[in-house]
Amino acid sequence: FLQGFIMSPLALPCLAFAAAIFAANFLPSSYMLVSSALLMVALYIFFSLKDSGKRIFVKCAAAYFAGLLCFAAHWFAYVYTAEKLDGNIMELRVLAKTDAAELSDSIRFDAELSMKGLPSMGVIVYDDSGSLNEIKTGQYAVFTGKLRSASVRYGERYDYYHTKGQFLTINVEQCGTIEGEASLPILKALRNRLIERVDSVFSANHAVFMRALM
Repeated sequence: FLQGFIMSPLALPCLAFAAAIFAANFLPSSYMLVSSALLMVALYIFFSLKDSGKRIFVKCAAAYFAGLLCFAAHWFAYVYTAEKLDGNIMELRVLAKTDAAELSDSIRFDAELSMKGLPSMGVIVYDDSGSLNEIKTGQYAVFTGKLRSASVRYGERYDYYHTKGQFLTINVEQCGTIEGEASLPILKALRNRLIERVDSVFSANHAVFMRALM
């Protein structure tokens, strides 16, 4: 299996692409200097290879730098933009991705920015004014909010929210309004329909197991 995997024409380029994404995400910025030095060594090796080896090297190098470019594009579009917005207070319009969930003295819901000039990045909205307590999935909220980058927590880098596609947390500063009708995404609506069907067909004990599989 391993020999067949290595012999695949796409295997090594895919590994090089994945290595670039991993390195750019988890290694310190000094990694770029190290990778540049390694590239110089790799170029020396490249010119000593036969034609077949050169083709493999070119594919891996292209995949590696494609990985770096993809990571850089994503970082500048979302992480960098979120960090530039950190601390700003502005009029916002967001699309709710979840219903409002009650906290001890406020509510929160996941949302997506819906504004011209800004990418449609995921955000988490916190509101203690009570004006958005009834918001449902699929509705829009319009309010004045203070933006905070989700990249930093307690003064340290934090990327948990990035894995969920969320790059900003927003605190509502002034009472907001809710627009539009609640609507579920197709897949979520289908899942809810299937859960209803499972509950009607299976006994209570078996239904719990079937819902867990979903």
